[in-house]
Formats: sequence, structure tokens, C-alpha cells
Amino acid sequence: MGFETTIKNRGYRKPYRVDKKQIKKTMADLKISGRMHVKTLQEQFKEAYGGTLRVYNGARFADSDATLASLRAEGKSGGEFEANGNMHCGRFEKEMMDEFGIKVNVANSDDSALVPNDTTLSGSGRM
Repeated sequence: MGFETTIKNRGYRKPYRVDKKQIKKTMADLKISGRMHVKTLQEQFKEAYGGTLRVYNGARFADSDATLASLRAEGKSGGEFEANGNMHCGRFEKEMMDEFGIKVNVANSDDSALVPNDTTLSGSGRM
């Protein structure tokens, strides 16, 4: 107590120590690879951001048991892709098309409407 009082009276700040176990992850990262199944991707997206991810195979919804590699367009090699909560939905959709050749749309949490492209992924679950 005496140390804190002395520091407070002199205008110094007490050293701030953070326990890494207490830090909450504010922006969830999502790692996507071609070996993922559609169902797994949708579940991880919902858990990370709260929104719903619609994955398409052509003009129809993709089968939930299909892998992303089996859905990709010709000429796309796939690979890995990372998304975080600060990314806008429009950019995420474009990156999925560029990286995997797969059309996706981000919808709100109850899957009743598509989210505007200028909304962040984290904000998609709050609409």
C-alpha cells in the first residue's frame, strides 16, 4: 500500500502486468484450407463471428459433406487463407473466390438476410 501511494503521489503509473491466461481473444482468426469440409467451415465461421456462411457449388448451395477442394473452380490451386474479425464481408467473399474459386455469401446470425459488404465479419453476427 505504501508503494502504491508513493507512486500515485509522484504521478507515476504502476507497472502493468498482464496474465496471458486472462486475455480474451477479441478478434477470432479463421484458418481455411482446401481440405476443410463445408460443414466444418460453416460451424467455425458461426462460432468465430456469429454470422452464417453460405457456400455455393455453382448456383446451388454446396453439399455439407463436400470439401472445399472438390468445389473449387478449374485453374484454382487452393492453398490456405486466414480471415480475422476486422475483415469486411465483401473482401472475405472476394478472397474466397480468388483463392479457392468458391462463391460464398455472409448472412446474419439467423440466416434470414445477407450482410452488406462493408460490414466486418465480427459485425455480421450482430445484425
